[in-house]
Parts: sequence; C-alpha cells; structure tokens
Amino acid sequence: MDYGIMEAWQERLLEERDELRGRLERLNFTIGRRRAGRLEYEPLCPMDTLVEQRDLMRDYLMVLEERIGAELDVKDRR
Repeated sequence: MDYGIMEAWQERLLEERDELRGRLERLNFTIGRRRAGRLEYEPLCPMDTLVEQRDLMRDYLMVLEERIGAELDVKDRR
C-alpha cells in the first residue's frame, strides 16, 4: 500500500499493522470455522491456544494503532 511520502520506518510500521490485521482476520475466520465444525483440517493445538494467540495479536494491534496515532499524521488509522 502506498502511504505517500514517509520515512522507511513509518512505512514499515503501517505495513506491519496492515499485515497483522490480515493475519488476525484469517485467525478469527479459522476459529469461527473450527467452532462451527466446518474447518477443512484439525489443528493439533487446543482451541484455547488459538484464542490466546488471537487475543495477543489483538492487543499488539491496539499497541501499534496507539503508536501510529502518536507518531504519524496518517489519515488511515482505522
């Protein structure tokens, strides 16, 4: 994604946020399908592990969002 004129570290921060959003979305999808019994495979880890991973990823995303809000003047802060 092109964010305009920014320093490399700023672009990396936004890219990291965007990638984490995508990973979190896919993990949420996996958890939902597993709970519904419609997952195409059976993960070897317990459901609690997937949920814990999701919760930690969500917390990390909130930290990234807070940092972006503090350090960057970016319109795309969804």
